[in-house]
Amino acid sequence: MVLSSSYRISPNKTFHAVWMRASSIDVGLYLGTKGPGPSAFSRGPEMVPLIGRSRLLATFNAAFYEKDGAAGFYTNRTLYEPMVRGLATFIERADRTVDIIPWTGGPHPGADIVTARQNLTLLTAGGRPTSRALDMNGWGYWGGTVHGVPAVWRSALCVDEAGNLRYGAGQDLTAAGLAVAMAHIGCLRTMELDINADWPIFVSYRAQGGRIPTMVVPNPNQWANRHLTYSLRDFFAIYVRSGRNVSIPW
Repeated sequence: MVLSSSYRISPNKTFHAVWMRASSIDVGLYLGTKGPGPSAFSRGPEMVPLIGRSRLLATFNAAFYEKDGAAGFYTNRTLYEPMVRGLATFIERADRTVDIIPWTGGPHPGADIVTARQNLTLLTAGGRPTSRALDMNGWGYWGGTVHGVPAVWRSALCVDEAGNLRYGAGQDLTAAGLAVAMAHIGCLRTMELDINADWPIFVSYRAQGGRIPTMVVPNPNQWANRHLTYSLRDFFAIYVRSGRNVSIPW
């Protein structure tokens, strides 16, 4: 259901990739303690909820704080930030299918959407890097970086032609380099996730109950039990798919 691998994209750069079979998983999106920002709505557990840990397979970082750019955030049937037309959007539908699409709807998802998270525009489309991703003069669009350099830790999430999810992350990557790497691992449509050294993280759990957390992305600024205790930023959790009418743990 969740398979990981790494490959060299240059003598000094390793790209970490994960494949997730969409038909065998449920996807949860959780708020962090600081992202999204202040809200009148319940923030939920701000970590992997205890009631979900028996099915937990993996967790990984989501996307930018909303203060760094307007983007929609919808989870647990609650709209924390309105959707923005044209942005790359991860969605999970009521029938449990997942996708990454350019958003064409209004500020509130329809009844057929149970989760939606936006960030910037598509990094790849049709299996190829977008022209915006390849524009080296416009790299600043893809997020502010530490020390203002274009090549930093970057991460992304995509859907492939079979409708499965793929995650990728690596250090010293420009937005163009990330787009090329995601296309190389078979991405059809890609959304950039968080960037800079503090944030990319992908953890798999090798024993039931959220035990034996293992860093798939070896980022020294993160730790394996990050999402079992607290997370400043929002994150995704991947669960073994359960019964037809079982909701995402919250």
